[in-house]
Amino acid sequence: AQVIAFAALFILGKLYTVEEFGDLEIILRISMILTAVVSLRYETAIVVEDDDEKAQDLTQLSLLLITGFCILIALVLTIFFDELSTKLELVNPFTLYLVPFIVFFSGSSEALVFWYNRSKEYTKISTNRILSSVTATGYKLLHPIQALVSGNGLAIGHLLGQVLAYTHLLYKLPVSLLSLSLDRLRHVLRKYKNFPIYSMPAAVFNVLSSSLPFLIIQYYSGSEGTGYFSLAYKFSYLPLSMIAMALGQVLFEKIARYRNSSAETKTLGLDLLKTMIYFVTIPALIGFFYGEELMVWAMGEKWRIAGVVLENTVFFYAFMFISSPFFCVFDVYDKLRQELVYNIVFTLFIGTALVSAYVITGDLIVALQWFSLTGIILRLGVLHYVFSIIGKNKLTSILIALWLVGLILYIFL
Repeated sequence: AQVIAFAALFILGKLYTVEEFGDLEIILRISMILTAVVSLRYETAIVVEDDDEKAQDLTQLSLLLITGFCILIALVLTIFFDELSTKLELVNPFTLYLVPFIVFFSGSSEALVFWYNRSKEYTKISTNRILSSVTATGYKLLHPIQALVSGNGLAIGHLLGQVLAYTHLLYKLPVSLLSLSLDRLRHVLRKYKNFPIYSMPAAVFNVLSSSLPFLIIQYYSGSEGTGYFSLAYKFSYLPLSMIAMALGQVLFEKIARYRNSSAETKTLGLDLLKTMIYFVTIPALIGFFYGEELMVWAMGEKWRIAGVVLENTVFFYAFMFISSPFFCVFDVYDKLRQELVYNIVFTLFIGTALVSAYVITGDLIVALQWFSLTGIILRLGVLHYVFSIIGKNKLTSILIALWLVGLILYIFL
């Protein structure tokens, strides 16, 4: 599904304006943050619960919470629409009205995916992802040539993809969503009360850490700046993230198996670290030196600044790619509190770096340079910490030293 969306970017970048891409990204980021809240994370307990009946109760509870919160979001949005649209400075402010619908369908689909994951129906899940992506991308491509629906075709297409995903997951769902038992719902609500207390804040900060840059850029540079940043992000980190996710799943299983043998875990981690560095170095260097030229060649002159953004953020995304698979170590070694602390620190520091740069210079590119340098420091720090758990090695220390040398050269040359 991600491959389809990435391939379509080349065409969509020519069909839509920079501002439309910016509006879409803000709508999606707001929706992602709200989606992490609306179910209070009870859906993550669906897979953990051993009893099928209680798992069904958790599914019902999650869907009820999502529905209730989305109604509340719609009411708040209607009441404070003028204030929100003014603050966000969207080119098409009415796109905001899509937020509660996107949150409802994406949050409900996520809850149902946990149910199907519990019963190991992986084919249905993967088919669902593909159908959703094809529908969303298809509409986005067709929207500019039809005259029936006005508005941001990128946002409308995304919503349609979520609607189809939800409908597909509901079809032949072996759970009776209407036969509710308030006593059973109260039971699972109490049994898994730690999920909204601990899991939800961690999920919110995890989403916020990736979404905050978009929101800050929107505030200071508007939809145009967000559009440039969004496309550079998609072209640099999006394809890398798919590989990092797959490698992380493999590492998770192997580290869990050998967690009691530091020699094994150190070797596994070091081999993966070397492989990822070899894989990402040349693409990162190409993006750093020729990002602007490549973006103009691939997407056209209107995306030139997106190429400059890519040049100034590509090394940060390279370090994100290198470090992302190793986050599974927090789960394997029960370091969830440390992971939450890191997510909070990461969010605060990159947010502070961006805002400080904007206040001092008012320049998008300088702000992204500060953002990237701060992000690289934090990613190197977490990588060094992870290897202190699975087995120390000199490579992480060498990476930190090389980064410091590169930073000095970057500042003075």
